[in-house]
Amino acid sequence: MRAGFDWDRFQRKPLVAILRGCATDAVPHLVKSLEDGGLTSLEFTFNDPVEAAVQVRLAREILGERGHVGAGTVTDLDRLRTALDAGASFIVTPCLNLSVVAECVARGVPVFPGVLSIHEIVAAQDRGVRCVKLFPADRVGPRFVSRVKEILPEMGIMPTGGVSLDTVAAWKRAGADALGVGTPLLDPALIAAGDWDGLRRRALAFVEEWSTA
Repeated sequence: MRAGFDWDRFQRKPLVAILRGCATDAVPHLVKSLEDGGLTSLEFTFNDPVEAAVQVRLAREILGERGHVGAGTVTDLDRLRTALDAGASFIVTPCLNLSVVAECVARGVPVFPGVLSIHEIVAAQDRGVRCVKLFPADRVGPRFVSRVKEILPEMGIMPTGGVSLDTVAAWKRAGADALGVGTPLLDPALIAAGDWDGLRRRALAFVEEWSTA
């Protein structure tokens, strides 16, 4: 059973922790550390759909209704079905995959498709998308977001790719509605060392930076 997605809760703390290639036995520690640091929107990338599906189910069991567990790198309908069967409450794609977008919209599943141009953003909006993933965001920078917001203020934008603690404030001031954060948050050295409190503090730092920007 897929958990619902609470947009109001998401918008109060719109930071998505991107977990890519993590070991399944580390998932309970990762989820707890992130939640203790204030992050409860988690994206497990489906590079390995079988393993990622297991991780989505496990994270859902741990978080329950306290957060959102989504699937990223969903590149086709097969991966989409696997993700939804595992209980993913939202879907993220690396590009504007129209078949995945259409299926998500038809099912009422929030989808954040990857875009990198005004044309793609408008195409996503026309198909019922509420918030797009700007990827790779560091290729265009915060000024691109501010320009888009001038003409499409109602369209949600979630910069992803190259987002760091040092750039959170700049993205938010530019008008970003959410942020997707991977390695700068989920420091491989902390995870390898099992430094779960260090990860909690890192999550807390991102939350505080967003809140005070």
